[in-house]
Amino acid sequence: MFNFLKKNSNLFKNSRKLKVSNKSSKPTPEKSTKNKTSYVVLNKKGDIIYADFSLTKTSSFLCKYAFKNDGFSMKDGSTPLKVLNKGIYNPDTFKRDYYANSSTNKTVANYSINTYEVNIDEYVSYLNPIKIKAIPKSRSKVA
Repeated sequence: MFNFLKKNSNLFKNSRKLKVSNKSSKPTPEKSTKNKTSYVVLNKKGDIIYADFSLTKTSSFLCKYAFKNDGFSMKDGSTPLKVLNKGIYNPDTFKRDYYANSSTNKTVANYSINTYEVNIDEYVSYLNPIKIKAIPKSRSKVA
């Protein structure tokens, strides 16, 4: 999942240390236990096709992806019309009416958006691993 987040999201890419805000005065750099919600798009086989920290970007991707590839199919067996940026293929409409809906006629069957909590410290250390410098070989002069 970190690979998909790294590919699709710029959040935390340039972070080196996280600063956690205390209830006191200034933020202090320390080990964070803070989590951030990530949104992962799965196809009907359960394969990850997209991940991001933004629900807006995730729903926008899914609408474009479903329009270009295998269109949406609903749990009640119906298939909505394929019109770009109209109806279910509009990201705002998808978020409002179809995302996390319990009604069978408004629930997408072939794609799902799952939420996962990502530990920010682990993600930042994955993005910026500690680089180990190679020790230069000493040059000895041969007489």
